[in-house]
Amino acid sequence: MNPSKDLTDGLNRLREGLTAYCARLLWSTGDLEDALQETMLIALNKHHEFEPGTDFRAWIYRIATLTCFGFNRRRKHERPAESAPESAVSLEEELEREYTYEEILRDPAGVLENFEDHLRRACLELNDNERAILLLKTVGGLTCAEIARTMEVPLGTAQGLLTRARMKVREKLSTWARAKLQNPPGVDT
Repeated sequence: MNPSKDLTDGLNRLREGLTAYCARLLWSTGDLEDALQETMLIALNKHHEFEPGTDFRAWIYRIATLTCFGFNRRRKHERPAESAPESAVSLEEELEREYTYEEILRDPAGVLENFEDHLRRACLELNDNERAILLLKTVGGLTCAEIARTMEVPLGTAQGLLTRARMKVREKLSTWARAKLQNPPGVDT
C-alpha cells in the first residue's frame, strides 16, 4: 500500500467537512486556505505516526484543531470580547425563555432570517475548546468518543464541554430571537 495515496484518499473524503470545520473554528476567514494547507502539510509530514486501524478522521481533525488554534493565537488581538459570566437563571427568566421558544416555533422562518450571522457570533463567543468540540460534533459529524480522542480529553469532559457549548449558543440565539420578536423589522415603535 502507498501511504501517500492512502493519505490523499482520506483527505479527499474529508475535505468538505474539514473545510467547513476550519472555517468556523478560525477567527479570521482569511486564514482558511493557509490553515488547510498547513493541516495537509503536517498530516503529510506526520503520516508515519498514524497507526493503521485507528480513527483517521479523529487524527486529521486533531491536526486541524491544533493548527486552527495556532492561527487564532497569532490573531489574539482580533478575538471577540469574552462575554460576562452568566448569573443564575431565575424561575421568571426560565418561564420567559420557554415563552420565547414557543414564539420561535410559531414563526421559525422569520426568526431564521439572519440566523447564520448570529450563530457565527454565538460560536465565536465560546472558548476555544467549547467551539472546537461543538464544531467537531455538528460540522465534522464526530461521535463524543471520537471527539474525546481528537481533543485528547476524557469522554466525560468532551460530553460536558459539548453540553455547555450547546447551552451557551442556545442562550445567545434565544436572546437574539427574543429581541427580534419584540422589535420586528419594519414596525415603528
